[in-house]
Amino acid sequence: MIINRLTLTNYRRFRRLDLELPENLIGIVGQNGTGKTTLVEAIGWALYGNKIRRSDKQDVRSQFAESKEACTVELEFILGGVSYRVARQLKGKNAIAEAAIYRAGNPEPEAVQESGVNDYVESLLALDYRSFFVSVFARQKDLAALSALSPEDRRKSISRLMNIDVIEKIRVQIRSDQRDKAAQQQGMQATLQDEKVLKERRKEIKNQIAEKKTALKDLEAQLKAAQEKLVGNRTKFDILSTLRDQHNHLTAQVDKWQHRLVDFENRCKQLDVEIKQIDEQQVELEKMQPMLQTYDQVKAEKERLDVSSRAYVELKAKQDERERATSQLVRLQAELETLQKSLTGVGGMEEQIATVDIKVETLEKEREQTRQKLTAAEAELKKIETIGKDLGQRKKNIENIGSDSPCPVCTRPLGEHYDDVVLHFETELNGLRAQYKTYDADKKKSAVRLDELRATIQEINKQRNELVRKQEQFTERSKQVDKAKQDVARWEKNLAELEEAIKSIGDVNYDEAGHKQVRVELEKLGTLREQAIKYQEHINRLPAVLHELQDNQTTVKELSADIDAHKKQLTELKFNPEEYDAVKNEMTTLQEDVDKHRELVEASNRTILGWEKDLEKIDADINRQKQLLADIQELQEEIVYLKTLDDHFGTFRRELTGRIRPLIAQRTSELLHLTTNGRYSLLELDDDYNIYLYDQSERFPLARFSGGEQDLANLCLRIAISQVVAERAGGRQINFIVLDEIFGSQDASRKELILNTLQKLSTQFRQIFVITHIDDIKDVMPVLISVASNGRDESVAVLR
Repeated sequence: MIINRLTLTNYRRFRRLDLELPENLIGIVGQNGTGKTTLVEAIGWALYGNKIRRSDKQDVRSQFAESKEACTVELEFILGGVSYRVARQLKGKNAIAEAAIYRAGNPEPEAVQESGVNDYVESLLALDYRSFFVSVFARQKDLAALSALSPEDRRKSISRLMNIDVIEKIRVQIRSDQRDKAAQQQGMQATLQDEKVLKERRKEIKNQIAEKKTALKDLEAQLKAAQEKLVGNRTKFDILSTLRDQHNHLTAQVDKWQHRLVDFENRCKQLDVEIKQIDEQQVELEKMQPMLQTYDQVKAEKERLDVSSRAYVELKAKQDERERATSQLVRLQAELETLQKSLTGVGGMEEQIATVDIKVETLEKEREQTRQKLTAAEAELKKIETIGKDLGQRKKNIENIGSDSPCPVCTRPLGEHYDDVVLHFETELNGLRAQYKTYDADKKKSAVRLDELRATIQEINKQRNELVRKQEQFTERSKQVDKAKQDVARWEKNLAELEEAIKSIGDVNYDEAGHKQVRVELEKLGTLREQAIKYQEHINRLPAVLHELQDNQTTVKELSADIDAHKKQLTELKFNPEEYDAVKNEMTTLQEDVDKHRELVEASNRTILGWEKDLEKIDADINRQKQLLADIQELQEEIVYLKTLDDHFGTFRRELTGRIRPLIAQRTSELLHLTTNGRYSLLELDDDYNIYLYDQSERFPLARFSGGEQDLANLCLRIAISQVVAERAGGRQINFIVLDEIFGSQDASRKELILNTLQKLSTQFRQIFVITHIDDIKDVMPVLISVASNGRDESVAVLR
């Protein structure tokens, strides 16, 4: 597999990128955090989609891209002589994933949608995404880490790289299943019952049912006899019940009519009394007539005196009100004159207040500008303090370590550059001290000026408040003068209206004592008149009273006749209550006997039904015991099978590990022979994956060799692991590899050795990508991709 072209749009730090990649040793150079590894990650994302992402898929899209802009990656590669193009993108606010893969320039895709393309790529490469990355991607930390790990951790790390740890995960799952089934089996055994006990209980219940059914037949015969006796007695009871109903109906009717007869007789007595009262009232009314004839004359005189009284009261009230109005008007005129005198020489404060406001506004602007200068100076002082502390600490660290301390930029030892670096830090610190003094003087000057402005503004505001107070006092008195003028005018108008009203009333002649005497006389005549009206209304009812008395007397005669007739019918009916009660009590006794026997029959049936259900439950329990025994036996067989399977997987893991370790050592030896021109041709790995290197047919631990030779051996081992992973996964030949930061802090000679090794590896890998932040290897790279930041969140990459 050879990568031909990589095109990115809004992918992480890259807004637009189009790289055409040749077959060669390709360096990807740039500072940390600029997005070098992102380029390799984009290749993986194009092939395997969101399976390889480091974070949420929303984070794949560039931060500077709008939600409506798509994030796209296109990858062109050659596999087995056939060209392919994969296109993936995230669209819309919800980052909807779309994907397609094309073969040999065909415009119709071979597969679409994320899952379809993922399945197609895995089938095409015969590698899942994990195997693919282990095969092509190696980091510096992977190279030296194996040697530094403990033997146990080293074996685990190799197992993870080779996917052997999957076998152990399967064994863990098998043991978990085995424990679950054992617990299930134990739970089933705890629920088992004794089948012999269940069968004995079933036999016992059957005997109880037979005995209960025999007793039930006797109860049913007794119930039938009691029901027949009850039916025979019911006919006599029904006849007596009919006679009782007729007797009760006649008795109720007689009682009702007797109550009505009493009511009508009482009403006749009341009507006789009322007729006598009417006769007496007629005599009394004739005696009242002489006095009633003077009522209208007295009423007219009283109405005349009422008019005079109202006029007299109104005249008196107006005269009193005129006196009060005159007194109030004199008082208001005096107050108005006093207020007008107090306004003399006061006013004209508006212009003075406006002048003071302009002065305050000017001072406030100056105070705000001074405050901003003070804040800016304080911020600069804090910034200088932070930078100074950092520079001072870094200088102190370098001075403590000496010339062996690492360079702050490239991390290499300073050596002869030590004095220059220390002098550089001291120069920067001196410059910061000078800046600090300047900003500190500005800060103090601004603080003093702020205090002066605060005091001046405070004094001017006091003057303004005094002017405002005087202006408000003038305004308030002016309002009081206007209100006093309005009050004087209103009372003058009121006084004139009162004079006119008194004049229109004129002189009034009113006799108060005579008015009182007439009112008393009219009140007596009014009471007498009301009594006469009541008498007359009662006298007018006399014809109606006489007619009602006649009707009631007729009704009394009719009710008496009806009562006699119904009493005769009651005598002829010959109903005996004692006989009825005796028959009713006998019916109750018979019904209770029937109910008792019926309840006994129903209780027996319920008991038999309950026992039959118990039998069904016992039969179900017996069948369930048989099924439980069968299930327990089946679980036992499964437990034995899982234990055997666990043992087989353990044996398989040990055999697989034993075969893979020599294969990795062989591949590493071949690469060492190639990269060292035959100086080292044999490398061994013991059971703990410790590395042993042969030098002139003698075996030595890897620690015996130089640092560069150790790095070379670790690099060959990591590449060999990648090759074996790809071969074990059954994948097609992957002709490129990515090496991320493999130089570390190596010196120039070691870097040169590693680069020469990579050149020789080009016979094994047609494309080798080397990711590094070390800038001075650019000149030795045949092909270079330079990655740089173009702002806080955006990067660019250029092929050179």
